[in-house]
Amino acid sequence: MTHNGSMLGLWILRDESGQPLLAKVHDDVYILAFGSAVKATRVREALGAHGAPFLIVAANVRIVVDRARADGARGFIVDYDPTLARFTSAHLLPSPPAAAARV
Repeated sequence: MTHNGSMLGLWILRDESGQPLLAKVHDDVYILAFGSAVKATRVREALGAHGAPFLIVAANVRIVVDRARADGARGFIVDYDPTLARFTSAHLLPSPPAAAARV
């Protein structure tokens, strides 16, 4: 799946309070997003992190983006592989109006 900067259809890991799994790259913070719940779960296990997979859909994308922005994230990384320390793509967080409009 090619990502065009939209978070719709991606999975993130969130803890009980709704906090997403974040990653720091140099001085920037990113939310980790995945193409499937299985990939998200594998990374959670590999990192020893807590949380459950959460699907981003039109009804919740704005909440996810606003929370990530409030947590200091500037973007999202898709399909991070902790074994290889690589990811498929990286994108800036969509602007607030675009977050709800992008499909």
